[in-house]
Amino acid sequence: MANQLAHIKWVTVVGDTTPLGKAVVEALIPHPGYALRVLRPVSSEEPVAHPYMVVDRVPDDWDSEITMDALSASHAVVNCLDVTWENRWKHHRVAEAAFRGEVSRYIPATFGSVDCRNQQARRALKLYEEKYKLLKYVKDKALGPDNIIEHPDGSLTRPFSWTSIVTGLFLDRGIKDRSLSIDPALRRIGIFDGGYTYCSYSTVRLAAAAVLRVLDNPDKTKNKVVHVQSFCVSQDELKASLERVTHQRWTPVSMGLPVYTPFLMNLAQNDHFEATKILNHLVGVVEGDYATESGLDMSELGMPMQMEPLDYVVKKGLELEGN
Repeated sequence: MANQLAHIKWVTVVGDTTPLGKAVVEALIPHPGYALRVLRPVSSEEPVAHPYMVVDRVPDDWDSEITMDALSASHAVVNCLDVTWENRWKHHRVAEAAFRGEVSRYIPATFGSVDCRNQQARRALKLYEEKYKLLKYVKDKALGPDNIIEHPDGSLTRPFSWTSIVTGLFLDRGIKDRSLSIDPALRRIGIFDGGYTYCSYSTVRLAAAAVLRVLDNPDKTKNKVVHVQSFCVSQDELKASLERVTHQRWTPVSMGLPVYTPFLMNLAQNDHFEATKILNHLVGVVEGDYATESGLDMSELGMPMQMEPLDYVVKKGLELEGN
């Protein structure tokens, strides 16, 4: 739906059943300025969260033509599908369909951990290389010759645009799924680099709030990378927070700094689950301070740099872990 950016109305969320997708839906539903659609494969059986949102269905193979037709009804598309090596093809299909469907704003699934433009991250994990390819695809489409409309007065516009939101490590989900080397049962926390390195952490709630701010500021965020965080803390500070919340001592487990060792990287390149999880966490710590990265700062969207109290997020994460 070719449209002026200032008039984004219809928004499609792809992957509304993921933790991030659910949070984005919850953020958009009460907003009076947006009408919500979700796009699901036909095999999805999860109940629809809200009766007033439109549910579009596509085949499980995300057929390009059908997906394009479904997305063409919206001004903006937010892709919240998890990015895995196995489902990377879905992201390419959705991005292509968004462009061909003349969507005005596409937000790819580049949330989480580190900015995929970071070369160290891309060398360490092929998943970041895949995210980078997805980002490059939408950037190339936005700047390409197929994205130019000439108007009767001779002026030119580019209807398709993108925004990449980078959030840092998801602390709430990381505690729940133990992807951040935090073991609540044994009161242990893995420590890299002595525990002194600062990095960005977020929650899915913060990521959803960022999506809303991007849609509210379409011109400012056009073709930009936006960095957001709930807080930037060291692992030592995270350990201290865990101890405050649980009123117990936690044991730090030194995990060294193996992110660039051939052994661990080779395991991850061959889809070893635990190696991939450790590398993703470590890369998020070592490369996750966005002060050195280019892009829009969250404060430029009216979001305070300290969005959520650390102890509150840790407490909520531990509650999730128990479910």
